[in-house]
Amino acid sequence: MEWYYEAEDVLNKLSEKNFVPKTNKIFVLVKTDLLLQQGQYTEALPYLQQSIKNTKGSEKARMYFIYGQVLEHLGRYSDAYTAYESCIDKTPPAQMEFNAFLNMARCYQGTETSDILKQLARLLKKQSNAQYHDQIYYAMGQLYARNGDMDKAAEYYQKAVESSTRNGVDKAKALLALGEMNMQKRKFREAQPQYSEAVPLLPLDFENYKQISELSNYLNTIAENQNTVILEDSLQALAKLPEADRIKKVQNVIEEEKRKEEEVLRQIEEEERQQAIREQNTAMGQTALALGGTADQSWYFYNSTLVTRGKLQFKKSWGSRNLEDNWRRSDKMSGFDFVTEDEGSEEPDEMPMAGALADGSRPAAGETSSDDTEAKLAEYLKMIPLSDEKLANSNSRIETALFNLFVSFENDLKDEQLALETLQELERRFPQSKYLPESYYRLYGMYQRTGSAQAETPKTVLLQRYPDSQYAKIIKYGGATQGETREERIEKLYRNTYEAFTKGDSYAVKQYADQAREMYPDAKLMPKFEFLDIVSHGRQDGPELFRERLSALIEKYPDNEVSPIARDMIALSGQGKEIVQNTSTSANLTQSRTQNLVSRQEFAENIQKAGFVYDPSDQHLFVVLMKGSVQQKNEVLFAIATYNFTSFLIKDFDFELRTLSDGEYGIAVKGLESLDEALWYQNSVLSDGAVQSALSGVEYKAFAISQTNFKAVYDSESANKYLEFYQANNLQIKEADVIKNLREQTGFVGAQQSPVSDDAGK
Repeated sequence: MEWYYEAEDVLNKLSEKNFVPKTNKIFVLVKTDLLLQQGQYTEALPYLQQSIKNTKGSEKARMYFIYGQVLEHLGRYSDAYTAYESCIDKTPPAQMEFNAFLNMARCYQGTETSDILKQLARLLKKQSNAQYHDQIYYAMGQLYARNGDMDKAAEYYQKAVESSTRNGVDKAKALLALGEMNMQKRKFREAQPQYSEAVPLLPLDFENYKQISELSNYLNTIAENQNTVILEDSLQALAKLPEADRIKKVQNVIEEEKRKEEEVLRQIEEEERQQAIREQNTAMGQTALALGGTADQSWYFYNSTLVTRGKLQFKKSWGSRNLEDNWRRSDKMSGFDFVTEDEGSEEPDEMPMAGALADGSRPAAGETSSDDTEAKLAEYLKMIPLSDEKLANSNSRIETALFNLFVSFENDLKDEQLALETLQELERRFPQSKYLPESYYRLYGMYQRTGSAQAETPKTVLLQRYPDSQYAKIIKYGGATQGETREERIEKLYRNTYEAFTKGDSYAVKQYADQAREMYPDAKLMPKFEFLDIVSHGRQDGPELFRERLSALIEKYPDNEVSPIARDMIALSGQGKEIVQNTSTSANLTQSRTQNLVSRQEFAENIQKAGFVYDPSDQHLFVVLMKGSVQQKNEVLFAIATYNFTSFLIKDFDFELRTLSDGEYGIAVKGLESLDEALWYQNSVLSDGAVQSALSGVEYKAFAISQTNFKAVYDSESANKYLEFYQANNLQIKEADVIKNLREQTGFVGAQQSPVSDDAGK
């Protein structure tokens, strides 16, 4: 159940006086398992060594195998090699022996690899290893890569991909290895399909999954924009040729495309033949499934045979396509390189997918008729920018693609050199580009983040060439500090705005809001700037103008979180209520507390004694149980929602509302990531002046509770039991570093509160 704290507590309470060899053996294994599950690999090594001494036979082989895995994970490859070798010496089961040998090959640190390669080649010849060829080829690729033979490594990684029958993580590893090699060569268009195919095959807990997935998304963007530039350049080059030469070039491209499709068809037929052989071999080895079943029929994608057939059929109908949006569009293509006869002799590699059928599909490869060829010719010729309007549109697409590439290199890949080269290309081709001011500002920020002295160059260009741009004004205002991002500057400006708002300084609020409108009109926080400006001038504007400005805000940002609050304010104003600007926190709750301050350890022990789960990392809720009228309930809800909205830049909260009985309500604030965050939030929100005002005269109980325990509190008896525990155990978050981290993680901009607790007995 991943209750590691409780498991360790139980183990620590065991008395070694009562141990015998058998229980000692079990204890060491359990302790090893506990450490490994928590990722404490170094700490687990001595327990693994002891486990190896305590075990015999195949069990000892298994412990050697695990020992080798841990050493390999820690980067101790020579020791791991020895451990796997010891595993094999203990005559393990066939599958373990196979994997131990592959792992040995992966960990080998010497330069003489001929013997290992021969042994791997022998494994390839065994019929029983047919479905594991991808693993073997991958291991061979790693050996070549370790010795610097990258061409051979790429060859065997490709064999691993082509021989994969299970379409799982082993194929993904080979694809990632190929993709990484292309990334090192800055061949992003080649790396993109490799990462795109690999990511769906990886489990979510795969090491660095998030980074790999993000990189795949970056490559999708880069490849798409590089393809745009290549395609438009190629089409423009065709436009410059005489008509006869242009038609001849396009016809040559169509013939080359037809030849490639026929080659793909031959490859698919060979894949089908090989797949049929594998299915036959599998059927012969699985007599229990003779009546028509393959291994796992529960879901299509668990059945590798059906998946393979589906892929082959897809290739027949569509050819090879990248994993991307709009893949069926007839003008989508993976790349198109063109060189005029004066520049070289190579023909274009590809043309866009034309000749689509009425339903959007394409003819099967090898079935291109003369009519199809004529249709393709007409389609391709139509794409060539022969008019001024088409040429302008083509240039616009190139300009936008170059800017997008610059942003990807600067922001996603953090590659200064490529970003600078792309910006120089953008300026060379489009010296009046609308994207240049932002590009130079981004370049300035990139150099600042890395501490480069070159930051002055783009700064000077911005101030001298684009003095009226919003980016030059940002620098002029002097609000930027070394290495500060645009988002950080916006958040700083919002903090200043909110601070002025809480002090009642409406003039400063307007100044800051005007600055935001001029410098960051598209910022995500812009609705909040507008909202604070409107509320701070509510009295000065009068009720009619106040409601009018709020209505305009709602119309402009209908889906933003400010809109529900603005609607409530309009309703309250329409009832004659006067909006009073909250100047934040006055006094703490005045009610006395009878709770005992407890430590974290005491809190953990007592909550378990009360029959609830202690999991400080579980998501938590802040709950208010109150008695009162519907209007009082709405006022409390509005006060808390306003507090959340005006106090947190990053954090978003959800509400769960329950009518418990006539006049009794439950308000739960959801989205608190941990016990610490929930207790800190509780102290902060209950210290807010507007929340205190809404709760005055209302009988209520407030508490923090984990998501797990919240689900368990389903009746009045269990609720009272939890409240009894909570009232008797007052855990406060006072550690300065913890509070600092919580403020940063949530983007907290409210005033710093003194630690207070809810009045659970009110």
